[in-house]
Amino acid sequence: MDSEIRESLLKLGLSDYEAKTMLALMRKCSGTMREISRESGIPYQKIYQVCEGLEEKGLVKVIHGRPKRVKLIDPETSLRIYREKLVENIDRYISVVMRSWKEVKSKEADRSVHVRGNRAVMRLIKKFIDQSNKLDVVYDKPPDWLVKMLERYHGELTFISTTPVSSIKGKVKVVRGLSSKFMIFDDSLAATFSEDEGEMEVILDSCKGCLYQVREHFSLLTSMSE
Repeated sequence: MDSEIRESLLKLGLSDYEAKTMLALMRKCSGTMREISRESGIPYQKIYQVCEGLEEKGLVKVIHGRPKRVKLIDPETSLRIYREKLVENIDRYISVVMRSWKEVKSKEADRSVHVRGNRAVMRLIKKFIDQSNKLDVVYDKPPDWLVKMLERYHGELTFISTTPVSSIKGKVKVVRGLSSKFMIFDDSLAATFSEDEGEMEVILDSCKGCLYQVREHFSLLTSMSE
């Protein structure tokens, strides 16, 4: 029984010494510091600090005098109050984390750019291709304008498509049934393509989370390539 109670107290956030002190007090209800030290097996020089910690948690009451005594507060009351404090603290910590996460997401959202229109997309992609030293491309059926840009590219190129394009230099890989269209420039910028009513669209992302997802997708396709 003692081992089960001790394990439960540890899971409630008590230290090993605090759990042993609680067990001793549950047997004796109250006692001097020396008596509780002897009953719990905790060194006498440590018992004062342990009892003060339990008092801060609202589980015991330290009675000052000569000698000092410590009294167990009814667990039916003290543990319920302790639980409420734990829940309040958890809610507060979650609130802090969520607030920080929203700030991060807000900043990352500012790093996304949406461009629409065939000429605007081609002009933008050419600019980033010319500036990059490393280029990873996934495109199921690359249009002629993109093939021509890749043919002139002199950096490190990995190209994945549904069919091989012999005129493109670099690592050319084939994945059957491919439907993705994206590019990664220097591992720091991702461009995802789509089309709406005959007009090309591209979303540029530089946020770490977005880049991580795109890189994972690229790695998966690379492992599937022929």
